[in-house]
Parts: sequence; C-alpha cells; structure tokens
Amino acid sequence: MPEIISALIGAFVALLTWGLSNKETRVWMAKRLVRILGSLLIITIFSLIAYLCFQQFEIRKLKNTIQTQKDGNKNVAIDILVDNLAEERNKYNFAKDEIEELSKEKDSLSVKIDSRENELFQLKSQLYELQKQRLQNQAKIISLKRKISEKENEIKILKNKEKQLTTDLQKAQTRLKNLEDNIETLQKELMKEKDKYIQSLERVASLFESGTKDTTASDSLRKVITWSADKKYLAIMYSAGNIGDVSIIDISSQKEVKKIPIERGYNQIKFSKDGKKIVADDDTLEIVKKLPPKPKPKKQFEIKKNESKSDTSSIDKKKQNWPTIYLRSTAESLSEEEVKVMIKKHDFYDKRFNKKGMGLKGHSLGSIDDYAFGWVLDKATGLMWQNGGSSETMNYESARKYITQLRQKKYFDGLQYIPWRLPTLEEAMSLVEPKENKDGLFINRMFSDKQQNIWTCDRCAEDSLIWTALFSLGGCSINSPSNEKMFHVRAVFYYGINEDFELLELPPPPPPSPNNEDPVFVPYDEPPEPIGGFAAIQRNLKYPEAAKENGVEGRVMVHVQIDEEGNVVNTKILVSLNDKECDEAAIAAIRSVVWKPALHREKPVKVWCAIPVVFKIK
Repeated sequence: MPEIISALIGAFVALLTWGLSNKETRVWMAKRLVRILGSLLIITIFSLIAYLCFQQFEIRKLKNTIQTQKDGNKNVAIDILVDNLAEERNKYNFAKDEIEELSKEKDSLSVKIDSRENELFQLKSQLYELQKQRLQNQAKIISLKRKISEKENEIKILKNKEKQLTTDLQKAQTRLKNLEDNIETLQKELMKEKDKYIQSLERVASLFESGTKDTTASDSLRKVITWSADKKYLAIMYSAGNIGDVSIIDISSQKEVKKIPIERGYNQIKFSKDGKKIVADDDTLEIVKKLPPKPKPKKQFEIKKNESKSDTSSIDKKKQNWPTIYLRSTAESLSEEEVKVMIKKHDFYDKRFNKKGMGLKGHSLGSIDDYAFGWVLDKATGLMWQNGGSSETMNYESARKYITQLRQKKYFDGLQYIPWRLPTLEEAMSLVEPKENKDGLFINRMFSDKQQNIWTCDRCAEDSLIWTALFSLGGCSINSPSNEKMFHVRAVFYYGINEDFELLELPPPPPPSPNNEDPVFVPYDEPPEPIGGFAAIQRNLKYPEAAKENGVEGRVMVHVQIDEEGNVVNTKILVSLNDKECDEAAIAAIRSVVWKPALHREKPVKVWCAIPVVFKIK
C-alpha cells in the first residue's frame, strides 16, 4: 500500500509540472486538478476503507489462528504446569525435610551455644578470681618485700650489735682475768680475816665463861667451838673433868642468849638441822629457851579508832611505810621517743638511750627465799618479783598463758590468789643496773641468771611489736610477739603481801592535784580491749578533710575511762596534734567500738587507760 501511494503522488507531481508550463493549460489543469484531486481523494478514501476492511479481515484471521494456537498451547502448558507442579511439590517436600533437619540442627546448636555460654561465664568467673588472686598476691609480695627489707635492716643492726658485743666480750674477758686475779688475792685476805674474826669471837666467848678460870692453868680444861648453819649463832663448850656448860652466843649482838649445864666433857658438839638442839657426841642437849625469832615488820600504817579505812587523812605519816617511788603498772602503747623520755625521767640505765643512767634511786631489794617461794621484794617500789620466772623461753601468747596459770596456783590457806601479771617496761627497766654482775648480766645477783631477757606488757606505738627488757645487754628493745627463742617471763605483782605473807589493803593513792582532774589509779590484771582489736579503732577513724588538705599527720593519745560494762565514760586528750577536729575524730573513733572491761581478780573494774590513734595520709 505505501508503494502505490508513492507512485500516485509521483504521477501527480509530474502532471502538475507539465500543466503549469502553459496558462491555459494551467487553468485547465487547475480545474482538472481539482476534479482529479477530488477523485483521488475519493479513491484514496475508498482505498483506505478497503485497506481497513482487508486489515480487519486479516486481524480476524490472525485472531482465529491465535485462538487456535492458544487452545493448543493451553493443553501443553497445563501438562507442563502439572509436571512443574509435581516437581515443585517434590522440591517442597525435600525442602520441608531439609528444614526439619535444619531445625533439629538449630536446636542442637542452641543447646551447644547455651553450654558454651555457661562455659564462657565460668571462664570469666575464673578469670576474675585469678585477677583478684593476682592483685592479692601482688599486695602480699609488696608486704613480704617490705618485711624482707625490715628483716635485712634488723640483720644489719644485729650484725653491728654482734660486732659491738664481740668487742665488749673481749673487754669482759680481759676484765674477767683481772677479776680472777683480784678474787685470789681477796680470798687470801679473807682467810686471814676469818682467822682474825674467829680469834675475836673466842675472846668474846671468854667474856661469858663461868668463873675466872685460866685455860692454861690446868690440862683438864677443855674448850670446843661450833657454828649454827646460818652463821648467826656460836656455841662454846667449856668443861673441866665432868663439870661444864655450853654457852650460845648471838653474833649480831655479841650477847649470851642461853647457857646449858653439862655433867661431863664432850669431844665434839654441833647444832641440829632445825637449830633447836645441840648434838654432843652421842647425846642431845635441848635448848630450853628458844632462840629469839626475827622481829616482825611493823604495819605499813595505823588507823585510829572510829575512822574508816577509806579516810587516809588521819594516817600517821611517821608510821606510814608505803613505797616512795611510783611506777606505771598499766599497759600502754609507747613510741621510741616516749621510751627515751621515760628512761631519762627515772634515770634508768640503757646502753642505747641513757649510758650515763645510774638506775633507780633508793632501790632496796630484799629476798624472801626463807619461805621457799623464790620471790624478791623491792621495798622502794612495792613490787614483788619472781626470783626466776619461766623455765623456758616462749612467745608472747604463751607468756600470757603462763601468767594465767600462775594466778591459779595455790600456795597455802590465806594466800590462794596472787595477782601476777607481766611487768610494764617502766617496771622492768627499774631492775636494770648500770654495771654487769659476775654472771655478765645488768641485774642484781639476787635474781636468777637464767631469765636474761623478759617480756613486758607494753606495745610499740608504730608497729605491732612488743617492748622487752634485755638484762643481757643492759637496755630494752622491740621484738615480734612470735619470737619464742629469746625471752622468758618474770612475773610481778603490786602491794600484794608484806614480809609476813599477810594480804594487805591497797595503799592510799598519791595525793590528787589541786584541780582534781587527774584520773585515780585502779589496779587491774587484764587491761580493757576493744572487740576486734585496736585496728577496729583505726578502721572507724574519719580523717577530717581540712586536716588532709593541710597535711596534718601524727598520733593523738587519748586517756579513756572505761566502766565495768565496757562503756566509755570519760575521755581526756593527753597528746594532741594541735588540731581540734583530729582530737574530736580520735575520741569519736574510740567511742564507736565496743570494749571489753578490765578485770581485777576476774571481776570487771572501772579503769583509765591511754589509747593511741594514728592519723596518716595514704
């Protein structure tokens, strides 16, 4: 169809070109052209209509063909779809089975994941514990390193002491040789003096001879002399034939205390063991008149009638015989500086702190071994000491147990309780003397030489160590409470008995100060202690912020009164940091803990004690 239209248009253009070359022709052509164009238009319209009809027919034909093809293809497609559906169903069933398997695997994997998570949690917990242990071990390592450095310093100090002791030992050996030479000389002089003394006693005894017989006038006159076991009495027998007598003379007064007549002469006489009889050859002579006993000591003080014992204002001061030297008897926590001050205050001898010290003034020791208890009474301080003490060295805890057992010991009726205790450092240092004795110890030889170093009840303020008295070195030092190879116990008690072993009342306390603010001393056997130890006070201490910012550090010493129920009744600042907030914080920390009351003869008592509180910025 497009080709026909193109041909018609070409013919029309050619005709038009020919006709336009002539006017008449152009007119004719115009008329004819209009007709032709009209005809052509009509033809064109009809051609188009015919073409459209043909195309419509073709379209219908194609539709029928397509419909036929569609009907044929539908059956094939349905078969294909059925096959595809079956295949898809198979795939669906396979996928479903696979999903079930995967679900099972998922469940098993979930169980494994839970178990792995539990294992992971346990591993994390173990890791946390290991990290915690590592930190603790690091802290222990740091602490052990510090202790090692302290021990190394102690070893250095001990080595220096060893060198000094070696030098002192050499000097002592030299002095010992000199002393041995002096002893030999003195022994020779002593023998000479003894001979002179015996001759003087014979002259004294001749003063009490009955009659005025001349010993050289007759060969029948016989004289025999013997001593008592304690060398306090002398017996002289004079006989002439079968007549004579035995005179007993008191050496201290040089007077005759008894004369026993005899009816024959004896070759030998001696005192019996109890000192109450004279054994003459095979005969026994009774001493009818007993030897004068030792005079009993006077009572410490007398109280007039119609006056109570608590009223000490009326005590006759001339008859009062209480000790004039008062030493601290309560346990305290002491720094090295405080110990130096205490030693210099009493002029105690100490090789390190006070080499020029002369020891306790007015010292007066008296042995009471006659009673077989092995005690030594210091009349200057009123302290009764064990002559010896523990037979073996022991640590501090064992020392306290030893004291407990010692208190339970029974002596005899009327003296079944002795309030033994560990001495304070002040009391123990009162026994240290400025010169070595023959045993190489700085202590009176009245005491046993076995207990060379002893424990005290005082602690060191800066550390958890115990103050000890060293009679072997002449001084004091701090030592670990676990040390069980160096220290014995020498127990003491205060104003317990007199020389006749009679239980006494406690002495009147020192006169109070004018302002009447000083605490009254109350004796006790066991000091008050906070439950949880003194570390509980430090844990409850609240450091004032202002003091921290200003760098205030040091130790506050608080005097605390604790009643029979363990309550803090009164407090008084003894040593301050010149900071009111620190003083108040120290008192608050002491009041925040629960206290065990002090015990005296196993009964709670109300006492004062000094408590240190340390302020240290970490």
